[in-house]
Amino acid sequence: MKHYIRQNKSIESIAIGKIEMGINSIRKGIRSGEDVGADLDYFFNQLEKVNKAMYEDLFMKYSIARLEAEKKEINEIHS
Repeated sequence: MKHYIRQNKSIESIAIGKIEMGINSIRKGIRSGEDVGADLDYFFNQLEKVNKAMYEDLFMKYSIARLEAEKKEINEIHS
């Protein structure tokens, strides 16, 4: 039986993982952009303090995913 040593994760890696999962849930239609945005606010703030470039990149991806989801909803309503 192997014994694994638990590796400590930084706030940066945790925030990036949570934000990427949130973006994927918006794209798949599992959750709405508003729900995800409320949950990810803390992680976006932490990432902005630690890594500004990654924050800007992920925030852009989040914004695009949210706009695409809203566009799908509008197209479904008008169809």
